[in-house]
Amino acid sequence: MITVDTMDGEVTIPLGVITPETIDAYRHGQCWALSRAISEHTGWPMVWIYALSRVEGKGNSTPWTKWRVKRWTKRWDGRSITEMTQYFSEEGFLHGLVKTPDGKFLDIGEVAHSTRWKEMYADFGPCALIEIPYRTMDEMFFDPVKPNMEAARGFVSVVLNRAGYASYV
Repeated sequence: MITVDTMDGEVTIPLGVITPETIDAYRHGQCWALSRAISEHTGWPMVWIYALSRVEGKGNSTPWTKWRVKRWTKRWDGRSITEMTQYFSEEGFLHGLVKTPDGKFLDIGEVAHSTRWKEMYADFGPCALIEIPYRTMDEMFFDPVKPNMEAARGFVSVVLNRAGYASYV
């Protein structure tokens, strides 16, 4: 058993065993630690799910219209965080994933195409999936949740096997 910090406080989870509590911990505070651990192990890029509704453009406090929202999503989906931070803050960050070689996105509990992830986070408004190097994420990360890299590394092989990427273990 290992204790990790989450948005709801500390929880104790079984190391290397995916349970509903483990999924909850890695979707509510430890997601970026796991995405970094998988990225370090496989070389796959880390990705943020980034929501427009949680972002105020630098110097821009006017409401977004529907046409601007569609334009924003098309413009930023798949681009890099380095480009994006010139215009927006990190406050739009919702969840950390990795992009697999077959173009899907992976977290502790699921591997799916970008449309599925955008549907999961639709309550936050339009989302873009933005690639981010883990070194950049370390510099930018604002969340008060302390990442537990030891725990995250203990889940890498389990997550990869479960998602059908055993050859990367």
